[in-house]
Amino acid sequence: MPRFPGFPPIPIYPQLGRRSTDPWTPLVLGNVAAWWDTRVGITTVAGPRVSDWADQSGNGRVATQSNNSLRPDYQADHGDGAPALGFRSADGTRLAHAPVTSIPGGDFTVIWLFKRTGATAFVWSQSRSTNNTAYTLVGMLSGGQGYCATYSDDSSTAVERNSANTIGAADWGIVTARRQGDVFGVRINEGAEATVSDPGGACTVDQAFIGLLMLQAAPNTPLDGFVREGLIFDAYKSDPDQVLVRQYIRDKWPSI
Repeated sequence: MPRFPGFPPIPIYPQLGRRSTDPWTPLVLGNVAAWWDTRVGITTVAGPRVSDWADQSGNGRVATQSNNSLRPDYQADHGDGAPALGFRSADGTRLAHAPVTSIPGGDFTVIWLFKRTGATAFVWSQSRSTNNTAYTLVGMLSGGQGYCATYSDDSSTAVERNSANTIGAADWGIVTARRQGDVFGVRINEGAEATVSDPGGACTVDQAFIGLLMLQAAPNTPLDGFVREGLIFDAYKSDPDQVLVRQYIRDKWPSI
């Protein structure tokens, strides 16, 4: 620190007035409960298939699968120079992570980069009961709409919403779903957010699993698709924060 006779040391803050050279990541926004990125933290076995997908949030929510027949495929190059995880409908591939226990009764934001191969595809689900009969779903419908729903098999009821915009089959898309109070909404890429009221609190969650445990006509019917990145925030993120995360994802990945 600079010193002047008769005066205390003067601190220097080099970050003020100039641009930082540190790369920006979503961790800057806080409340990142889990974060998976196919560029890092992938453990593969013969195939190659993915046995573990490390959580980049620092919270230790590793996405894992011990059954080799249920493990997704790892593609170092998905055809555009970037990696992807491929989920196979014939095998029912999926990964599981520890529950995001900070979400129950509160707000959340979920952002995923993935694509389906023409069919309805749910990229992430966090169940609300130990027998997985009540759950929150985030994904894409066969018509190309982003989709968020909370559903209860026990009562055969659902609170659901489709995005206002669509994307084509086999196109990569960033699906964002979030909840604040009794309202949750969904969008694809930078399309308008579609919202719905959930006065019964159906979005409350307590157990969790991820992967393309997708639904078509019946629960737990897996479908084909690919995943590159996913983030779960245990808080409602504002529009500006969401834009920052989606821009970060677009800058990182090709073909969006």
